Amino acid sequence: MAQNKKLQTGIISLAIIVIICYMLIKLIGVRSLFALKMIVKVRFPKLLALTVSGVLVTSASLVFQSIVNNRILTPSMLGFDAIYIAIQTIIIFLLGSVNFLLNPIYNFILSTGLMIIVTLIMYRLVLQKSKNNVVILLLIGLILTTFLNNMVTFLQSIMSPDEYLNLSAGISISLTNMNLDLVLIALPIMITCIVLFYCDAKRLEIISLGEDNAINLGLSYNKEVIKHLIYIAISMAIATALVGPLSFLGLIVVNLTREIFKTNNYKILIIFSGLLAIIFLLLGITILEIVGHITTLPVIINLIGGIYLFYIVIKENKI
Repeated sequence: MAQNKKLQTGIISLAIIVIICYMLIKLIGVRSLFALKMIVKVRFPKLLALTVSGVLVTSASLVFQSIVNNRILTPSMLGFDAIYIAIQTIIIFLLGSVNFLLNPIYNFILSTGLMIIVTLIMYRLVLQKSKNNVVILLLIGLILTTFLNNMVTFLQSIMSPDEYLNLSAGISISLTNMNLDLVLIALPIMITCIVLFYCDAKRLEIISLGEDNAINLGLSYNKEVIKHLIYIAISMAIATALVGPLSFLGLIVVNLTREIFKTNNYKILIIFSGLLAIIFLLLGITILEIVGHITTLPVIINLIGGIYLFYIVIKENKI
């Protein structure tokens, strides 16, 4: 217990230090008060976007792993990111490059609603029947992602130039090209989702025991799973809309949190996986800014995540 308290204090302290470093790194050598204000004005919304995205991706991944009862699966691996991008493409393809759904708020509401519908359909047709078969779930995720990416490529090839430019602006969101228009909307939604996950921590612990055990313990399993899948869809929609796909972030951070704390207490896992995600993203971007952006953070995340995935699969002897 004392060891966990030290770890918790250390991670909180490190998160604070990394946040301060991220905010101050661009202030080195700045002497003008106006320039100082402009840098803070630009950096602070990005800090909020990274915080919201990191916390939501890791929380959604943690809850999703509880539902499928496997620690190597995340929403991104089942195509949640690809679903979001496909929705954006279809909106512009069907309605044109000038329509009210290009408004960030309306677009987010529609995208989130469609993601919830698709998620519930996937649950009924796939997850409910195959949640214990890791190979089938990974294959379905690969097939869905490949299909949606090819569909997006095909639709882009027959779009008009104006439609293609509008689409590119909408789906080229990344850690260096964030959609800051949604930050003020995303922040309260993130807080709401985290509070809901945190309040349901005990239920998530029961869900992680498997469907039969959860039902035997008196939990309304299907109702709880559907509810949390809706939370996951909302979380992934916000994160993808803000900073683009972060495929392996949830896998790395959630499993790292489990390894550090050696616990199934979801309150601890939710809080500290979010803090580790913030540390990972902000520290990575700060280091890349110092060395001159010799690569991009998603490339590093995917490289580490791919290697870590192999490590977990071999260690757990799942296949």
